[in-house]
Amino acid sequence: MFGATLNADLEIGEHTLTSVSSLLDYKTREIVDVDFSGISFLDGTNLQEDYRQFSQELRLASPGGEAFNYIAGAYYQHAKLDVDDQVLFNSTFLALGPPFNAIGDTRNDRVYSQKSDLISVFAQGELALSERFRITAGARFNHEKKSGSRALAIVRGPLNTFNPLVVAGTFRALNIEAHSISGKLSEDSFNPMVNVQFDATDDLMVYASFARGTKAGGFDIRSNSLPGSTTVAKPGAFQFEDESADNYEAGLKYKGRNVAFNLSLYRTTYKDLQVNIFDGTLNFNVRNAAGARTQGVEADFRAAIADGLTISGAVAYLDFKFTNFTSGQCYYLQTPGPGGFCDYTGLRNALSPKWSGNLNLDYTTPISSDMKVAFNINADFSSSYIASANLDPRTHQDGYVKLGARLALGQIDNRWEVALIGRNLTNQRILQTASSMPLATTITRNAGNAYNGIVDRPRTIAVQLTGRF
Repeated sequence: MFGATLNADLEIGEHTLTSVSSLLDYKTREIVDVDFSGISFLDGTNLQEDYRQFSQELRLASPGGEAFNYIAGAYYQHAKLDVDDQVLFNSTFLALGPPFNAIGDTRNDRVYSQKSDLISVFAQGELALSERFRITAGARFNHEKKSGSRALAIVRGPLNTFNPLVVAGTFRALNIEAHSISGKLSEDSFNPMVNVQFDATDDLMVYASFARGTKAGGFDIRSNSLPGSTTVAKPGAFQFEDESADNYEAGLKYKGRNVAFNLSLYRTTYKDLQVNIFDGTLNFNVRNAAGARTQGVEADFRAAIADGLTISGAVAYLDFKFTNFTSGQCYYLQTPGPGGFCDYTGLRNALSPKWSGNLNLDYTTPISSDMKVAFNINADFSSSYIASANLDPRTHQDGYVKLGARLALGQIDNRWEVALIGRNLTNQRILQTASSMPLATTITRNAGNAYNGIVDRPRTIAVQLTGRF
């Protein structure tokens, strides 16, 4: 990865003109076992990405400290992405018998290319109506153009002696077919925001805000077939639309001598939410869900309860529902609806527990004129959730509490410190994400399924040495 940024400020009277020029370039090369099993089915798959981006931003800021302060500017970004991957179907398939032996010693070569240009202008101003009452308003307008192309070819190796038509037909049973597709899109978005703040007292501020955000549309890089294909059971995807979200928030912030706390209530509505869902065989397709809504409450606090002793924590309640999503991917043995999809409307999204938060206790005390000892105990908690994107109940994660602690000895002035750190002390097995394993239902002819998942680190004990000079 290579990145470079040039910042320049020019004083224009009492105003400041800021220029930010950036260049980013990265290359990735991966060799992956994408079947997630000990059997050599899809081992050795090669993934390669080359990305380059240039951006230029100009901002004009008012002097500040006035009744009305503002900032305005423009932003340009040009980006180019090239992706190649070769999915290897190893010779192990040759021993499976028909029909899957026909894909042994083959590979799918996929090439994707994308270019994009983004231009945006933005402005934001803050008006102090009094010493205690402030209004901030702003907006950003974006215009973006993208072009993308994807091609997939099926290549037979020397050990594969099957008729090419038989090979192609077997791949179609896996929702994979050779294809070439390209497209262009042009999008405009307008994202306003407004924030009102009122200092009820010297220690308490209340606020309310509205903001709209957008995520640009684009093209599916790694889908394995064409959208609308009539020769595979579950067609692929290519172009997806932009996603937008309207967020409403209100809350308060209090900071006293020994206690500080924040409380916020929010509601966010999503339109055309972008989702990436496994089709149950081998493919992940990016599509737009029609709508979703999140709302909840978040609170955090910090309090000094004695000399050197503080307690802090946070808690969040989250309500997440798809408000209209009829084209979700069905999980194993779920009965599909029209078009072979399942209706997620009214259901909670994956990885979205109702309750989550943390609690921390910190104690620091000197033990000599130049040394101190510090102790921390912490707990992270979460209620239950589903870990797979297709909401499969077999990937249910129970609620948990994860404990950690830290004991440190160091100099008063923090020039050095030795610490003993423990994480996940009760050795909880926490599922972070999960999905069906590729080819599991296909190879068993729908007689069974298998799952893979990523779990959090188990109990970890570490020694940390810190020096400052």
